[in-house]
Amino acid sequence: MPVILDDEGFAARLKTHPAGVWFFFGEEEFLKRRAARRLEELITENEAFNVQRLTLSAKDDCVRAVQGALSEIPFLSEYRYTRIDHCAFWLLNRSEGEAFCAALRQAPEDQILVFFYPANEASIQKDSGSKVTSSYVYSHLPENVCVVEFKRKSPEFLAGYLRKKLEKSGVSIAPDAALNCAVRCECALERIETILPALIARAQTSGGEVTSSILDEYTVETPEQKVYLFTGAVQEKKLNESIRFYEKLRASKIEPILLCAALNRAFLNLIAVKSGAPGVQKQFRISDYPYKLLQANARLWTQAELQNALKLCMRADTLMKNTSLDPDGILKEMLVRILHAHNRR
Repeated sequence: MPVILDDEGFAARLKTHPAGVWFFFGEEEFLKRRAARRLEELITENEAFNVQRLTLSAKDDCVRAVQGALSEIPFLSEYRYTRIDHCAFWLLNRSEGEAFCAALRQAPEDQILVFFYPANEASIQKDSGSKVTSSYVYSHLPENVCVVEFKRKSPEFLAGYLRKKLEKSGVSIAPDAALNCAVRCECALERIETILPALIARAQTSGGEVTSSILDEYTVETPEQKVYLFTGAVQEKKLNESIRFYEKLRASKIEPILLCAALNRAFLNLIAVKSGAPGVQKQFRISDYPYKLLQANARLWTQAELQNALKLCMRADTLMKNTSLDPDGILKEMLVRILHAHNRR
């Protein structure tokens, strides 16, 4: 199986050995396209002769396309660059796969060959039952091939990235607002980059700060994102922040019983991660970043605290369904009982 680099690993290898065969996968399309562009920009002479882009269909001969691309030599240039989109190597049978890998193995040192895959076309996520990773070609890729997975960045990383970008333009943003922006953009760097010029221009005419009201003009906070922020604050044992997000959810007419169910799932996830049982990530279908976040949050709780929190969620759910008590009061009381003891320490 090939070694998989992340975007930082790609940047490090680019400095020392840019030539070779690259396979680009992952959810972060902006970083993926930027990486392909950085490789293409190494061709500084006679670009018309040394840059080629091929787009294949499922019926096209992948082996012939690769052999043809690699047969060309650089024209008065150190490298030749070829990008191939939609090369469905997972459809190749074994003999075709062997020929494909043999062609890659023979790639000259002056060739840069990039296979580019949008996230909705191909995935190498371990828990996705990927057609890619189960294929003959993927498990027999030669040593001169680099596989790079461009993963979505965390909300916290993107919030810091946004603040730095804004500061370079003389514009500020509060940490909470930056985090909110990252979540509203669904942790997609491309969406942040798209709205960044508008945020800067708007803030420069309104006191130099991207406020919540300015953010509302250019982003939309979905109910799912609000629930994510709410359950995240609870998992991090932040009582005041949890209540604040809860009030925002109620203002959006989201019923307490639905939020109770969301918390129930959140605590079940924490309990599973805390147990350390193998296969939890795959069983619960949790992608890499949320799983790492769950691991970090699970360390804040003991198993006894988590079991107690789950019991309180179940009790609150029963009270909401079977009594005439105020659902808001029930859920707020539950939050205080779960989080107040920790916050007194």
